[in-house]
Amino acid sequence: MAFVLMGDHQVGNYRAILQQLKGKIERLTRAPWLPTLFITDFEQALRAAVHTEFQQAEVRSCYFHLCSAVWKRARQERLAGPGFLRRLGRHWQDVQDLIKKVLALAFLPVALVRQNFQTLFTDPLTANLARQVAGLQVFLAYFRRNYIIPGNVAQPAEWNVYRRDVDTRSNNHVEAWNRRWNATVGRRHPNFWYFLTRVRQEEVLSRGAINAVARARMLMGEVRDNSRSFE
Repeated sequence: MAFVLMGDHQVGNYRAILQQLKGKIERLTRAPWLPTLFITDFEQALRAAVHTEFQQAEVRSCYFHLCSAVWKRARQERLAGPGFLRRLGRHWQDVQDLIKKVLALAFLPVALVRQNFQTLFTDPLTANLARQVAGLQVFLAYFRRNYIIPGNVAQPAEWNVYRRDVDTRSNNHVEAWNRRWNATVGRRHPNFWYFLTRVRQEEVLSRGAINAVARARMLMGEVRDNSRSFE
């Protein structure tokens, strides 16, 4: 686990951080650090830095962040959020189902994603619904532009979760830590000394958690060894 304070989100800064991590890990393990998979949000600078520093690694997008971005855009187009039932009237269920179908594309084999989105996009039922619900056509065009057409935010192969297990579909554990950390700090702009105190407290908690996991693994090893001795 590493804590990093950044003043911006430049590729060069991300590369410097990755280089520092790589160096420290290799000094501790006395072996090359060759990660094979990175799960990130859609931060383009971070993804570029990972591709540059770890060319052998695969970079995949977090499904949680995909869902968050899609629902955020749906709220911007007034297709979800407070009062959407009143605004959409009898169409609300059809609109919600359509948004969920868009997100469900991530669970199809990669080769079928674009084909199925096009089928959904050109379906007469979708076209009829888009004519009756303001913002729906804009929403679908947003998803097509950013997540389907090559060369934009992310390609289907990056956000697809087909055959990815629950541990590699998202970085929800990091998001959970972010929420807890924000609650621990308890203010938007803490002064340096207040912030430093909270960082030190977090380090103590993290070390305790790491030691607990290490002890649990050691105990499990002892249990397995004892089991073998009785066979």
